[in-house]
Amino acid sequence: MEELEAEEEEEEEVYELLEDEYDDDEATPEPPIDRSCCDRIEKIAAVVAWNPSAELFLNQLMLGDEQFDFMFPGHEHYAYYRHRIAVLGRRPRLLYS
Repeated sequence: MEELEAEEEEEEEVYELLEDEYDDDEATPEPPIDRSCCDRIEKIAAVVAWNPSAELFLNQLMLGDEQFDFMFPGHEHYAYYRHRIAVLGRRPRLLYS
């Protein structure tokens, strides 16, 4: 029981550190209004943050699919996609599961 409580406290400390670290004055791109688009961006960004080499494969796989155009420069949500990759890439991997 004590081990579980210690783990939870440690995880909370990590989240607090992350929140403090990213409370900066950088302009965060606006997320898409469409919830399904936002979910797609989150999922793809999590995969790319976990394994950056997967992005090239995913770009080739999703080329021509309008639902995944956010992965390419020039799209209105590309900045948000890159931002989410950066944020998720800075998190400790234990928080992904």
